[in-house]
Amino acid sequence: MATAVVSPTHSRSLTLRQIIRIAAKGYEDSVESWDQFINDNGRLRKDADTGDTLVTFIIREFGDIHDEAASTDDQLVEARAAVAGAIGNLERVLAALDDADESQASGFKKGLDAAAAVTDNTPLLPEHQS
Repeated sequence: MATAVVSPTHSRSLTLRQIIRIAAKGYEDSVESWDQFINDNGRLRKDADTGDTLVTFIIREFGDIHDEAASTDDQLVEARAAVAGAIGNLERVLAALDDADESQASGFKKGLDAAAAVTDNTPLLPEHQS
């Protein structure tokens, strides 16, 4: 009977807590400071007040995408993709803010308000309908 040789690096998976601790190493705070916000399963504690919405986002995002059955490599690929997607969105937000100087922003006020009304599916008032 042949036995398959499995590389522990590729087949072993990481817990959510381990992935979050890896990410915390790259953040300005210490890993231990993130530990106080997560429970034993690596989920954001209900009573956690991180004071840093980016930390909260990372912990929640990793919790949403974590697949404990996936290999370590696959888990890290997914975590990187989540962070890269967030970076892309933040870069687009930054570009929109950079593009909007004070004169542009005041000229866009009506358009921004109308877009919000359309986005939230609220019926437009007759004076805003075309």
